[in-house]
Amino acid sequence: MKKIFKKKIVIPVIIVLVIGLLFYSCSQSAAQAYFEEETVAVRDIITYHNFSGNVEVDQSKSVIAQASQQVLELKVEEGDEVKAGDVIAILDSDILQQNIELKESVLSTTELSNYYNQRDAQKSYQDFKNNLDSGNNAQINGAKSAMDQAHSAALMAQRTYDEAKVAYEATEPYASTKVAYETAKANYESVKSQYDAAADGDKAAMETALNDAKTAYETAEVSMKAMDEARDLSLRKASDAVLQAITAYETAKTNYETTVISVNQALESYENAVTKVNGLSSTETSQMELDNLYQQLEDYTIKANMDGVISTLNIKEGSMVASGTVVAEISDFSKMKIEIKIDEYDILGVDEGKEVSIYIDALEQYYTGTISKISKTATTAGGVSYFTAEVEFDADDNVRSGMTVEVKLISKEAYGVVSISMDALRYEKDNTAYVLVRNAEGEEEKKPVTVGITDGNYVEIVEGLSEGDVILVTPQMDYMEMMMEMEMQ
Repeated sequence: MKKIFKKKIVIPVIIVLVIGLLFYSCSQSAAQAYFEEETVAVRDIITYHNFSGNVEVDQSKSVIAQASQQVLELKVEEGDEVKAGDVIAILDSDILQQNIELKESVLSTTELSNYYNQRDAQKSYQDFKNNLDSGNNAQINGAKSAMDQAHSAALMAQRTYDEAKVAYEATEPYASTKVAYETAKANYESVKSQYDAAADGDKAAMETALNDAKTAYETAEVSMKAMDEARDLSLRKASDAVLQAITAYETAKTNYETTVISVNQALESYENAVTKVNGLSSTETSQMELDNLYQQLEDYTIKANMDGVISTLNIKEGSMVASGTVVAEISDFSKMKIEIKIDEYDILGVDEGKEVSIYIDALEQYYTGTISKISKTATTAGGVSYFTAEVEFDADDNVRSGMTVEVKLISKEAYGVVSISMDALRYEKDNTAYVLVRNAEGEEEKKPVTVGITDGNYVEIVEGLSEGDVILVTPQMDYMEMMMEMEMQ
């Protein structure tokens, strides 16, 4: 009965309140009682894509033991900074060192004997090669000198022949015969050219002159050939000397080329001798075994494989280490990353290389990062598709792996634009935006506006208002909210 009574009381109270508020609103100017003024201002409006995630180490490498033995000395502690190549631990290598000393002792005696044999063979080869490279080989030099002399003799014989020929052709009988021959030849060619160019009717009259010119040319040609034969007979001795000199040169040239081949073959023989001695003296197998032991010895010194911090250390002095086990983890805390999930509807405009703002809650500090990787394939979970992305940033000493972060990526931005608060913006039923202003009589009236982007608190006004304009804003709590609050009380 008590509960029912309370409900009956509430309804009349609400009615009384509504009537009271309506009465009050009628007695007061609504514009002055329930509106506040706002001045239109110029602001920067920026909207963001917001993501969350946790800080992870961007680069980390495992240090793996390559040998099985006891840890003789530990050089680092967990948390120490190291450089690539720094020693982390030294393993006990006494047994391996003994094997190395034994192998070196066996090799030393054999190698001493082999050394002298190899040295002598190498010296013979090198001396011969140096002599050849410096141009001091007697065989090649002698053959080349003979070839050069034969070449000079051939040139001299040719010059003697040429001079004798010129002198013979300058004598009176030969010279006058040659002039007569060249004159008869030129005359014949001229008459024939005129004959060939004449009309058919005129050629009969020119045939006699053409035949006479041809006869004179042929007669002169016979005389010229007779003079050339007499000249060649007179110069036969000089001509034979030229042929003999050329033959002698070709022979000397062939001998030189053969000598070069022979000397190079001798050099190859010296080289083969070195190879043979090295082969017979080879301790290659033993040396390879020794080299392998030395290489194994390097595995007994465990070194850092990158710059960073020893984030995990799994060994201690005196403990046994098995080959292939992870003895430490090295992490580079100067470069950190964050994995974020991007909704499929937000992926447009999110690109690799984009700069982002990173806020770490625990540190209350902002950092600047870059989107370094975006998956090409979406992941679907609970009916929602999203893409994974990685954000890289330079961290300081305060940043720790696992910290919770908020990542913000600019979505839209407008700088120095006319704007108002979202509380001042109203919409008609057709979704047309407007604000309330006072007219000259002090009454409220609607003023249409065109809006741009909003950050949730302020909205860009593209058209309809200017900086400094005064508009009306409805307080956050309206009549119905007041009544609901009173009912709840």
